[in-house]
Amino acid sequence: MKNKFFKKAIVLMTAFILLSIVVNTNVQASSVIKSQILRASVVFVDYDYGNGDPNDDDNNDQIDATHKKTIQAGINAVDENGTVYVWDVSSPPGEYCENVNINKALTLMPLTHMPPYVYIDGQNADHTITINADYVTIINGPSATFWIKNGFDGIHSQGHNKIDIMGNVIDGNNEEGIDFRNCGTASAAIRITKNKIDNNQWNGVFLNNSQYITINSNPSITGNGIGGTNRYTRSNIMLEKCKWVTISDNPQVKNSNFVGIFIVRESENITVSNNTIQNSGDDGIDCKFNPYGVDNTNWPNNIKIMDNTITQSTDEQIHIYSGFNILIQKNIIQDGGLTGITIDTKPGVNIKILDNTIERNGQTGPDWFAGILICNGDSVSIVNNTIKDNEGEGIYISRDVTNPNNYHLIEKNTIQGNRWDGISIKDNTSNYNIIRNNTIIGNGFASDYFGINISTASNNNYIYHNNFINNNKQANDRGNDYWDNGYPNCGNYWSDFDEPSEGANDTYHGANQDKSSKDGVVDKDGTAGGLNLYYIPGGTNSDKYPVTQQNGWINKVPSKPTINGPNSGKPGKKYEYKVTATDPEVYSLYYYVDWGDTTNSGWVGPYTSGTQITLNHTWSKKGTYTIKVRAQDTRQALSEWSTLEVKMPKNRAFQSMRLIDFLKEIIKNIRARFNHL
Repeated sequence: MKNKFFKKAIVLMTAFILLSIVVNTNVQASSVIKSQILRASVVFVDYDYGNGDPNDDDNNDQIDATHKKTIQAGINAVDENGTVYVWDVSSPPGEYCENVNINKALTLMPLTHMPPYVYIDGQNADHTITINADYVTIINGPSATFWIKNGFDGIHSQGHNKIDIMGNVIDGNNEEGIDFRNCGTASAAIRITKNKIDNNQWNGVFLNNSQYITINSNPSITGNGIGGTNRYTRSNIMLEKCKWVTISDNPQVKNSNFVGIFIVRESENITVSNNTIQNSGDDGIDCKFNPYGVDNTNWPNNIKIMDNTITQSTDEQIHIYSGFNILIQKNIIQDGGLTGITIDTKPGVNIKILDNTIERNGQTGPDWFAGILICNGDSVSIVNNTIKDNEGEGIYISRDVTNPNNYHLIEKNTIQGNRWDGISIKDNTSNYNIIRNNTIIGNGFASDYFGINISTASNNNYIYHNNFINNNKQANDRGNDYWDNGYPNCGNYWSDFDEPSEGANDTYHGANQDKSSKDGVVDKDGTAGGLNLYYIPGGTNSDKYPVTQQNGWINKVPSKPTINGPNSGKPGKKYEYKVTATDPEVYSLYYYVDWGDTTNSGWVGPYTSGTQITLNHTWSKKGTYTIKVRAQDTRQALSEWSTLEVKMPKNRAFQSMRLIDFLKEIIKNIRARFNHL
């Protein structure tokens, strides 16, 4: 009996175990199937789906495997690398009120029945969208655009790569519009393009310790930084400790409460190009290493600011407070409140300001309203700019420069119509600067101002090859400087010292202007000639070699001479050669002939340009000789060499006489032999 009961118990227990296994297996299979059903490569999100259907539960975000009622549910359901399409909301509240967490690679794209916007509202609770994955794209649809608003940040990511933010409106967030930290790699770069990033309380775009990011072709990045008074955290675009970032082709970077584009601390290899930066509440572009008061010697490095239009900034249009290897090139910098460009950095930093138009700055004053202000630093090259109509100086250098290797170079600029001095070097010791090949015209019309004004403390500056034209006062120099580059390189052109009626004659040439024939350099009238100095008011400086015409220091070389005469002859006979050349400035010419036999003519002349001269020479030995001739004008400009080959063969008559004598001797010997026989 007991054995029978025990057997039944064993059977029942075995059956129960088998049933449990089957049930559990079915449950697990059901979960797997359900999971597979709920996931898909494409998911649609539609908050309005099923409205009006009594069987629809509006509080349930799970419609079916490929249709969800919230963006987050769509993201959770979609496959890795899938696409979530988000329809607009027509029923109240008219938008998706979510804090979206993107935790996988995907594309998020809006669709709309009523263009153009699909709104995502972060409800001031957290970031509106947080990206916690690589390979994420948030992009506008065929006729729809995401409007991302009311988050701490509109879009936030930390430590992720290969992100594309394209064609969105990111407007009205409580902190940053876009905030990326520790993002981007060379192989997984980040693009922020074709967005409208406006009216965010802090920065429109904030990048921290990120790299390989492009911010380009965004229609507007405007009105950001409206939430406070801290200039260091409220800009349209701010980069901190970033590398390899390009900000380009953004047509409206404007109306920032503070800085338009702010580059700080160890940022390097940054390019800012072809943007329009307008109406910044502080600086248009600011490059600074230490915005938070932290002692940090790692300054921004290799910054290129090119082809931008920067207008109507309240303070400086471009302010380089610190940085190494800065290039500012081909920008239009107009109508700023204070300076066009301010350089306020430490020595030896290599800053180049090239090919810019800098005009009408200093609109609000009352101080620092130069076109270019250098108040700290050295080794600044200011080359080929147009600097005009600024309310203060065209260029103002106020900085100690005591190392001759760290001079400023001011070259090939047009400096015109500035209200104060065209160029001012004053307030501190600024030595060894080179100012050359500039046109300085019509400056200093406000009152007692000059084309160039140099203070007592500045010495050993070189000012030559400049055109000084109709400035209120041409120049003033209270230091000890050099106003010419010696002869024949010459000095400057002065519009008030270029005619005989002003005492500027030109009838002589040479280092002492005492050789007859003109050379374009002012000399004294009279039989002996001599130097006629242009004295610089303010001290004892003078231009010893002022020129009589604009750009008169440019001396074109004479033409390559022509040489005509026989190309063969006999040793011991004199031959005649005719030589001529012309000079572009019609200066008289000297000629030098190398006869090819270790002798030469020396410099002969001067002769009027275009005059043919005759020179003679006799070669004493047989051989082939190359005649070389060149011309030199009265300012010592040399032409190319011209050559002519001349052959002096053996004297055939002399050779014939020797042969006859030889034959006569043979005949004489033959006769003697016959006579002997």
